[in-house]
This record gives sequence, structure tokens and C-alpha cells, in this order.
Amino acid sequence: MGNIDSLTQSLAVYSEKLSKRGEDAALLMVNDTASLAGVFDGLGGSGARSYSRAGFKSGAYLASRIAALTVRDWFKTLSENSAFGSSAPGSFDFGEGEAAELKKLLKDSLLKFKAALKEENGSRLKSSFSKELPTTMAVQVVLPPSERRKYFKANFLWAGDSRGYIFDEDGLHQITRDDNDVADPFENISADGKMTNVIYAGGNFTVHFRSVPMKKPFLSFAASDGCFGYFSSPMEFEYHFLKALAGAANFREAERRLHDCFEARAEDDFSFAGLFYYGDEPDVFRKQAENRLQKLEPLIARIRTGGDEARRAIWQEEYRKGYLSLG
Repeated sequence: MGNIDSLTQSLAVYSEKLSKRGEDAALLMVNDTASLAGVFDGLGGSGARSYSRAGFKSGAYLASRIAALTVRDWFKTLSENSAFGSSAPGSFDFGEGEAAELKKLLKDSLLKFKAALKEENGSRLKSSFSKELPTTMAVQVVLPPSERRKYFKANFLWAGDSRGYIFDEDGLHQITRDDNDVADPFENISADGKMTNVIYAGGNFTVHFRSVPMKKPFLSFAASDGCFGYFSSPMEFEYHFLKALAGAANFREAERRLHDCFEARAEDDFSFAGLFYYGDEPDVFRKQAENRLQKLEPLIARIRTGGDEARRAIWQEEYRKGYLSLG
């Protein structure tokens, strides 16, 4: 629970397939002037190597944690310097400069850790992998209305295929764009495209930035691909996601139901971090979710009877435009 204006609740869900070896990490931070939700998914392919100096943890495990800690410290510094707090004209308002600063900090942190690992046994590590300490990232920093901002400002920073979303009365919207050679979110589910940009030690990666003004009550969240990647389409992800949350009596039950929803399908670690901006009327979210579910149910019924052909037609003709409308 936070005290930022109109923040109703923060919520996080995390699961690992191998105990104490999970390669995902999640981050939630709330203070008087801003809120942050983020997820990080260490890449188990190029980051599979384990390091004895780090307790035999994999590079993927280490990378997601290093990135999460770096983002935590970056956000704390901005908050402690009152960067978010001033509402006077001309005050701080977050933008591309902060994304560039975060990129530098991530690169420096991973390089420093990589250098420490290379001292192991007094010699340099040799690796056949093209990327060392690789991870994805999806982070959002939400600023409340102020004298300068009429509406909430949801700022998204990402690299890789972890995603940032907004849910409002019009449905689910994917704000981020996957760094993937298959651009369409629907096609990528079956195509399993190649990642084109990830955070890694020494890498010339990109931290993307996008800002969205929000005046409606909304839920803003970040999710690793273990959350959404095992659903057959974005509309089925939205449907089951909302079913889990709308059926909960309280936020703690919502966490359990959401965990169970993902756990039933995921064949990977997963992490979710969300911020609910519904002010003094948290039941507004339930009403929005129930109204949206009523609109989705006929689509889901058509998918169940029509299979892949119906699923593709619904995505292209009825769902895709609204899903990508804020991005």
C-alpha cells in the first residue's frame, strides 16, 4: 500500500521453476511522489554459465538481480533528490534523459560485476556465449497529477521482451514493443522470434522510453514473458488475467489467484508487478474488469468453437487496434 495520490494498492507475483535458481526478479517501490513497478528476466541461454564466486548462480540469475538493484538505487536517488516532488512550474518531469542515465548505470553495474567475476581463480573467464550477464527489463515510473501535469504520467522503460501494460475501462493495452524480429505480438506467440535487444555486460543495448498520460482510473503493470507467453493470444491473456483479479475478495487473494493463473500455464519463471490507481474507490477496478469481461466472453467463446482461424480473425479485425492503441 502506498501514499501517493490515488494509488490504491501495489501487487507483485513471482514464481521460479527451480527453487533458489529462478532467473526472474520483480521490483515495487512507492513513495510520496512517485511509484515504480518493474520486472527483469535473466536469459537462460546465453546466461546459463554458473559462477563459483557467486554461489554457482547462473549469469541469468545474477543479471536480473543486478539490474533490479541498479533500478532500485536509481529510483531512490531521484526520490531523495526530490526530483519527483516539486510541483512548481519548470520542475522535473521525467523523460529521455532519465532513460539515458539508467542505461549508463545498468551498463556500469554489469561491467563492474563482470570484472569481479573475471578475477575468479586469478584468470580471465573464457566463454563461448555472445552475451554475458544478459537480462530483459520492463520498468514503469508513474507520476501523479501536479501543477505542471494535469493527468497521471506513466513512464515506461524497457529492453527485451518483458512488457509494460495499462488496463483501463477500454481494456488491456500493451505499451512497450518487444525487441524481437517478429514485431506482431500475436504472431510472436507461435513464431518464437529472435531477441534483438537485451541488457548485458559490455553490450551496446538500448533502453527504450515511452510516456503515456492517464486521466482515467487505471492499472499499470510490468510482466515477464512467463506471465503472458503461454496464452494462445493477447485476448486470452487479458481474459484470464481479469478473471483472476475480478474474482478476488481482496488484494492478497488477488495475488494468490493471479499466481495460480500463471502457474497453471507457465513452463518458465514468471514475475509481475502492478500499481492500481483507483483512488478512494477500489471497487471501480472490479466494475471495469467485470464490464470488460462481458465484452470479451463472446470473443473467447468464438475462439473455443472456431480454433486458430477464429483466433486470428478476432485479433486482426476486432482486438489488435484497441490493444495497441496507447502504445
